Amino acid sequence: MSELNPALAESRYCPRCTHRATIDYPRSISCEHCGYGAYFNAKPVAAAIPVTETGAVILLRRAFDPGKHLWTFPGGFVDLGESVEDAAHRETDEALEARAFPPDEIPWQELAFWSTTRALRDFLSPRAAVAAPPS
Repeated sequence: MSELNPALAESRYCPRCTHRATIDYPRSISCEHCGYGAYFNAKPVAAAIPVTETGAVILLRRAFDPGKHLWTFPGGFVDLGESVEDAAHRETDEALEARAFPPDEIPWQELAFWSTTRALRDFLSPRAAVAAPPS
């Protein structure tokens, strides 16, 4: 497994303050002393807009910043050595709460990111006449 991220496999100390770092191999390095954190090769992203049989959109309340306590659809970075399916499961498990919203009850003012608003609006526009989210 060390071939996934040799630089992180050899890391022990924070590059910012030089205190001992927490290594979550092969995913990340963080430092409790100065707050430094970095994810390695965090470019691939997996996301989904799940819909129930009745047409309600399932949203997750985020447990972490950015957007802590706000709503988004399941998604996030695919870690080194992780499958897209495993990433989707992990990201869902990291949420505080999951809830199904009928299209006319989506909490537009409480969405975590502009990209979530845009994706939901685009996804729902051909499916249902929903109130346009505020701009």
